[in-house]
Amino acid sequence: MLAIVQHKHLQHPCEGLNLPVASCLSSIMMLIAPIPPYNDDIMRRVFRLIVETFHNLDNNKRPTFGKKLEILEVTTMVRTYDIMFDLECDDLILQMFQCFFSIRKHHPDMVKTNMQSILSSVMGGLEAICRKLQCRLLAIWRKAQSVSPTAYELSERLAKQNIRFFRRQLTKEEFW
Repeated sequence: MLAIVQHKHLQHPCEGLNLPVASCLSSIMMLIAPIPPYNDDIMRRVFRLIVETFHNLDNNKRPTFGKKLEILEVTTMVRTYDIMFDLECDDLILQMFQCFFSIRKHHPDMVKTNMQSILSSVMGGLEAICRKLQCRLLAIWRKAQSVSPTAYELSERLAKQNIRFFRRQLTKEEFW
């Protein structure tokens, strides 16, 4: 299990190698969950690699698309983002949001459901993350014409699912 998390594998510049490594690490986490399989420093690097696999997720014509979806499903099922919270990987969580909201093409409902599940779970997490996510959602709604319909739909579904959270945040005095 330690061979796969060597520096040369976790930070390889070639996506052709990164994706299978991320897939293997995702599977390892699924088997061992909820206990992280590696120390905190290695887990941060593992998460960085996994989040990087979500870049270009909207290109469903590429042969790597199926593998990226498997990683997304495992991330949702295992609640990988909870460990990311514990390790204070706020930057990676926000980067994951950016990937999700940059989707341009239509995807099966399962993809959107997985993204929505991750985003909704994060909404109940750390306040700093929530505030940044809130700002991102407000920006999407303000620029509805310039964002993709898929990103807008995802933000809309997220808002409907978390309406109580938004009401609570919008009524806080420090928000205004």
